[in-house]
Amino acid sequence: MSAIPRKVRRRRYPGELVVEQTRNAKLVDAMIAAAGVTIAEIGSADDCFLAAFEGDDPVGIAGLATEVDAALLFILFVVPGRRRRGVGARLLAGVREAAQARGVRRLYAVALESSVDFFWRSGFASVNQSEMVETFSWTSTWPQTGCGSQGYSVLRTDLSA
Repeated sequence: MSAIPRKVRRRRYPGELVVEQTRNAKLVDAMIAAAGVTIAEIGSADDCFLAAFEGDDPVGIAGLATEVDAALLFILFVVPGRRRRGVGARLLAGVREAAQARGVRRLYAVALESSVDFFWRSGFASVNQSEMVETFSWTSTWPQTGCGSQGYSVLRTDLSA
């Protein structure tokens, strides 16, 4: 007689901010759409996604793609009504933890110019898009004008310390 596996769901309490890895494709698609992009434009459904919840309400998402010892944070989105409340910082901490668990030494991020200060305060430094493309060859399909001139920057931080 084989045991039927039970789905385990973590209980989330009202007002509690929780960041957890998710494979819920509907949630990921909805959060990415709320950010104004599609998964095809920024990554792959096979990438690692972290979702932030306040109680049972999804309030943010982060997407992480890894290659050998480097990772790319290709989306960090917090719903507008929940910004400036620590959600982005908690998501970024979760991304760092997930990247380090995968043996990552360099973490890259693609960020809107309006959020570059957040990343600088979090230990990131600006780098050229060509460095990201050299590390993640698949990003070469992204428009070359997409970073810098169109309001995006590429940043990097060292996780090996």
